[in-house]
Parts: sequence; C-alpha cells; structure tokens
Amino acid sequence: MLYREGPRLVFVDRGTRWTVWLRFVLGLVAAITGVNAIVMLALMASGQGSWVVGLVLAVLASAAGFGFARVHRHARVAQARSPSELNPILGIDLDRQTLFGPGEQVLAPLDQVSFHKVFQVTSSAKALECRWPGGRMTVSRGGGMGVRGVDGALEALRGQGLRAG
Repeated sequence: MLYREGPRLVFVDRGTRWTVWLRFVLGLVAAITGVNAIVMLALMASGQGSWVVGLVLAVLASAAGFGFARVHRHARVAQARSPSELNPILGIDLDRQTLFGPGEQVLAPLDQVSFHKVFQVTSSAKALECRWPGGRMTVSRGGGMGVRGVDGALEALRGQGLRAG
C-alpha cells in the first residue's frame, strides 16, 4: 500500500495477502461440503443416503465456515489499521529527491529510480516493482478476488513526476 506522509510517499505491507487466498479456499470448502451434506441428508429421507457421511460433511462445512469468518475478521481488523502504524518497506522523500529503505537508509537518488509492472509467479495479476542501481523490490501486489491492482499506485507515482510505467 502506498500512502503520503508529508513530503514522503511510503510503501507499507499490511501483511494480509495470505487472508485473500485462505478466505477463498475456506469459502470454497464450506460451500462444496455444505451442498454435499444437504444432498446426502436429503437422500437419507429416501433411504439412499448415509447419515454418517452427511453429518461428517456438515461438520466439515461448519468448521470451514467458522474458519472463514475468523480469517475474514482478522483481515478487516488489519485493513482498518492506519498506514502510519505499519512498518515502511520502501519510501520516497520528495524534498530530498531520494529513495529510502526501512531504517531510513538512502538507497538511490530519485533520478535513478523507476517503477514497473511485473508478472507475479503465483497470480495472473501484476505486481509493482521499484528498481534502482544495485537493487529492486516488489512494493505492491495486485490480485484477483477483490484485491486492488497496482494502477492507483502507478498513477500516484506518475503524479509526482516519477518514472512509472
């Protein structure tokens, strides 16, 4: 996530990326096992289903649904935290025209810094990478399932006159 702090633009990591995938998996497991539990219990009425299998599926669906709710609540609390409470992973000091890392160490002058959309190995969505002489870092990740892309950050960087493509 990119946010402005006075004359600085700061990238922070909310640490919630794992929640997107876990919510998807738990929701899918809850839906599939829940539907199968209902079908199995409905078949039981006609003498063809197994109440043991139906009960096991219902318990599994309930556990996955409960897990989904817990992970979702955790993600909402983490998303509500102010960016200033989080540790910066990379920053831009517009007054000093420098790129700085965690701990405020200067990494490069801004005229040697560029931002690029790159592919992510585990997703079809793009990530945003910062490049400077001697280093590079992924500063933002886009994603599916309700996760915003990196276009907003690119526009904000371009708006400050930075090389972002």
